[in-house]
Amino acid sequence: MRLLFVVLISLVLSALPAAAGPVVTVLSDSGNVYFHSGSYVLGWEFIVASPVQVTSLGFWDYLGDGFHTVTGGPASVDVGIWSADQTLLVSTTVAGTDSISNVLSDGSGFRFDSLTSPYTLQPGTYYIGGTNNSTESYVFYPGSSVSYDPAVTWLSGQYAYSDTLVFPGTTDCCTPAGWFGPNFTIGSDAVPEPGTGVLCVGAGLWLVWRKRRR
Repeated sequence: MRLLFVVLISLVLSALPAAAGPVVTVLSDSGNVYFHSGSYVLGWEFIVASPVQVTSLGFWDYLGDGFHTVTGGPASVDVGIWSADQTLLVSTTVAGTDSISNVLSDGSGFRFDSLTSPYTLQPGTYYIGGTNNSTESYVFYPGSSVSYDPAVTWLSGQYAYSDTLVFPGTTDCCTPAGWFGPNFTIGSDAVPEPGTGVLCVGAGLWLVWRKRRR
């Protein structure tokens, strides 16, 4: 019976997702920084090669003092992820009081709002975007000032002219820059298929039965 217990515990542990982590990590505050005075949805296009669970959505808070409008008033940021056919899959509102991480020496960092239920992205191409309040948005050149989770491949910087959350369908034409901007955290979606679980339990039961016969 101890052998069966070990098999069952192993199966359960293998089904648990790994601890969530940010997809984009800012390495320094010496990257290329831009501010915009207009209303934009800023984001980026990316690929996932295997299923991942989105656990929260976030946005960069310049100086870590909350999100602000052009006139300085407090604001929040809407962030969403779209499929390649422009279907909004998941979204949330990030507040200037949400928890902040990846904090740099000037206080800047990503604020994240946890999703009520994790959303699984299947292998494919996706877009993430967040509303820009004209005071928060950075641009970092990929490979120099940011790093990426290996589960995600960055493709291009994306944007749209809008003060509400819309699909960021325009690709940045002039530089290989990523708009960060929006970010998200992921946990592993490596859950054994039902057939695998049945085989594991079946193997455990067979071993216990064989041991008892002996």
